[in-house]
Amino acid sequence: MTVLPCAQCHESDGCRVATSLRLNLQTEDPQENTMKELQCYIAEVKQFGFNHSIIIGKRYCGMLFVDCFACVFDWDSDSHALWFLGDYFEIISKEESEKIMIIGQHGTF
Repeated sequence: MTVLPCAQCHESDGCRVATSLRLNLQTEDPQENTMKELQCYIAEVKQFGFNHSIIIGKRYCGMLFVDCFACVFDWDSDSHALWFLGDYFEIISKEESEKIMIIGQHGTF
């Protein structure tokens, strides 16, 4: 099995990134099981042409990752579906602009 070159976020950083995207990671599994599953998921997404990725973390039957262009993807291994969630920085800036709109309209969060 050829492994896709990748990096993995520290667990706390991955949780913060997932939370900023309004997603949850699966963090209950022992680290050794998580790494084995992630290696399988990495091999599965390689078929879509990814040559480098940053693993944000493990999700139920899949993983959340970012490619080298800051595009966020959610791989669902059960359904063999690769969901494009958008550009990370655009998602975050949209979240910030929505907060500003709420503050501007109501004066509070």
